[in-house]
Parts: sequence; structure tokens; C-alpha cells
Amino acid sequence: SSSVPGSFRAFSQSPILGSNHDPHATDLSAAENLTAIQHNVDAVAVHNAVDAFQTTVAPVTAEMGYSLAEIAIRTLDVVHATSGLPWWATIIATTIVVRSAFFPISIMSMRNSARMGILQPKLQKLQDEIKSSPDAYDPAKMTEFRARAQALFKEHKVRPFMSFLMPISQLPIFLGFFWGLQDIAKYIPGYAADGAFWFENLAAPDPTYALPVLSSALMVASLEAGGEGMPVEYIDKAKMGMRIVALIMIPVAVNFESGILLYWVSSNIFTLTQTLVLKIPGVKKLLDIPTPVTPPPLATTNLSSFPSPFQAAVAQAQKNQPFVKSYANKPKSSKKQVPP
Repeated sequence: SSSVPGSFRAFSQSPILGSNHDPHATDLSAAENLTAIQHNVDAVAVHNAVDAFQTTVAPVTAEMGYSLAEIAIRTLDVVHATSGLPWWATIIATTIVVRSAFFPISIMSMRNSARMGILQPKLQKLQDEIKSSPDAYDPAKMTEFRARAQALFKEHKVRPFMSFLMPISQLPIFLGFFWGLQDIAKYIPGYAADGAFWFENLAAPDPTYALPVLSSALMVASLEAGGEGMPVEYIDKAKMGMRIVALIMIPVAVNFESGILLYWVSSNIFTLTQTLVLKIPGVKKLLDIPTPVTPPPLATTNLSSFPSPFQAAVAQAQKNQPFVKSYANKPKSSKKQVPP
């Protein structure tokens, strides 16, 4: 039959198929092509994003080492490049990110301190028993007391070192950002002029002294809000000491760069907020943080308060050797008076 001029075969409606043709082959091939195109588009997008990131990050940071200060500068530069925030907001955002990363350690440390507060009366009772025991310096008795103290720690899931884990882990972070923010303007020239409000120059001290005063006030506020479960005597002494430190820090901090002070203020706000949130009963229950009872007067009960092996040996020697004991306590004889 002859074809009609101007007419077209409707391939989509009546395709010419062979006897072995899969009716789904066309659909699968189209889907595979679409997937391949999508993968290529994604690859191009990732490549462009990497190129944009590499051109945004300061080239000099790629040549840095890995000291505490250099790691801090690298971190700040990455946050600045990826977020597009100005440098003053980058400092705040980086502080929040880093402090949030250490939040689990804060929870473990706080949980351990709360359990230690609950355990304190039992430790005090054990210490009183040691002091009143006539065999306190006996090596066997000393070993027994140490074992009982260890059993109490294990029973209450208390690890004495855990209470110091948070400040120990925070020290390198604090020093790294302190040193890094001192030197960052040398590597990234645009950093200094990217301040805000009254601290427009991040590399210069705060001309109004508002940042150092605010930093010290927030430090004291964080301490006043915390201290739950600690003996009253310890809390009072710690608060008094921190108040003195906060007052001393004001005239010292007025000479620091505004970027450093902004980091301190941001970190202290995070600490204060975290302390207040973790005092909420529902939050404490959710995080398995026990509520300690009112602690007794401060006791220095720990494993180091038990008699040392040397003390035990001396006490045992004095107990078993009368000569040593009598010689040690022998009064000095008075010299005979020679008559003139």
C-alpha cells in the first residue's frame, strides 16, 4: 500500500515489535539514561561546590600545620567558607558547634558528680570508721578499707576521674581558640574589619570595655547557677574564688582582641544556658542525672585519705617493737648540775 503524504506513523501507539522484544525494554533504557544524566548532574554540582569551597577558603590555611592555634584557625575558616557568615557571626557559630560536640562529655561529668554527691555520706561514714579504728594503720586493715571504698564507687557507678574529664578536655579547646584568634588576622586580612556593633575591628580591643565586663559577669553567673550536689563549704569557697578571678580578669582582658572576648562571651553564654537547662527535673530524668541530697559538711574522703604503706609500716613497727616505741617517746634527760 502507498503511504499518504504528510502522514506519520504513531510509534508510541503501535510500535513495530519483534517476536523476542521485551515490551519494558524501552522504559528501562529511558530510566537508565535518566539516572545516568542525574548522576552526571550531581557530579558536576559537587565538583562546582568543591571548586567554590576551595576558592572561598583562605589559601594560606591549606599550608598550616596542626598546632592547637592552627587547628582553631582552620576550623573557623571552614565554618566561614561553608556558611557565608561574617567573621563575628562565624566566631559565635563555631563556638556553638564545638561546645555542642562536647555536650555528651558534659552529661557524663555531671552525672558522675551527682552520683558522687549521693555517695558522699557513705564515704564520710567509712572515713569516720577508719579514724576511730585502733588498727587503722595495720596493712591488712588498710587494704580492707581501700577495697570497701572501691566497692562503694562501683556500686554507685562513680568514677573519680570522670569529674575532671570535662575541664581537662576543654583546656586544649580554650587555648587553641585563644592563640588562634590572636593570630588569625595575620593569615586572613579580611577578618579584622568584619566585626559588628561597637566592636567593628575584631583584631583590636573593645573600646567600650563591654565585652570583658560581660564575659566576667557571665562566668560568675554560670558558677552561681551550678554547683549542685557539692558540699556547701566547697561551693562557698569556689564561688568566692571565682568572683575574685572574675574581677581580676576585667583589667587584664581589656587589652585582648575583640574576637577573643567574643569567643569567651559566646562560650560563657553556652555554659550558662546548659547549666540552667540541665537543672530542669524533666531534662535530668531524661538524661539519667540523679538529684543529689543535701550533702554533709565537706569531707576529703578519697583513696588518698587512707594510710599510706609507709605510715602503716611505721605504725606496725611501733606496735610490735617496744624498743622503737619507748625510744621514740623517751624524754630527754636533764644534765647533771656540777657543783662549783
